[in-house]
Amino acid sequence: MKKEIQMFESAQLTAMRSMIGTIIHQWKQPLNVISMNTSILLMKSENKENITKEFFEQSLNDILVSIERLDTTTKTFRNYLKEKKETKEIILQERVKEALLISGTVAKDKGFDLQSNLEDTSSIPLTTVPNELIEVIINIINNAVDVLEDKAMDDGLI
Repeated sequence: MKKEIQMFESAQLTAMRSMIGTIIHQWKQPLNVISMNTSILLMKSENKENITKEFFEQSLNDILVSIERLDTTTKTFRNYLKEKKETKEIILQERVKEALLISGTVAKDKGFDLQSNLEDTSSIPLTTVPNELIEVIINIINNAVDVLEDKAMDDGLI
């Protein structure tokens, strides 16, 4: 029994590390966009370069889109962490969408196409521990990304 508990705790720790890695990856790209746009605007301002209205508005729009992405990621993870470890009846497709939102950008940022046909299927009710299901789906996606990277596939499809 003690060994089973240790294995479970080890699996939980591995899942948490994976989630933290995913969070970091999800935040890198929007932060880079915010930093780049801000730096360009500051540099042009310091050099007293003319900034067109279109360029200024596009830069601000890119920043706002990135902030929205960060906010969405934060809300998704907050909801994920708040949920209790109890069984619930859920709709499978909704939880798969959450998992894809959490880990999908990792695959896309590494150049792999992530596709689903969730809209093509009727709702599938399921009684499960929702967060554990999300963890499983995220692990499957992360494992698929790892395999595609290991095989140096440029146009992998998940």
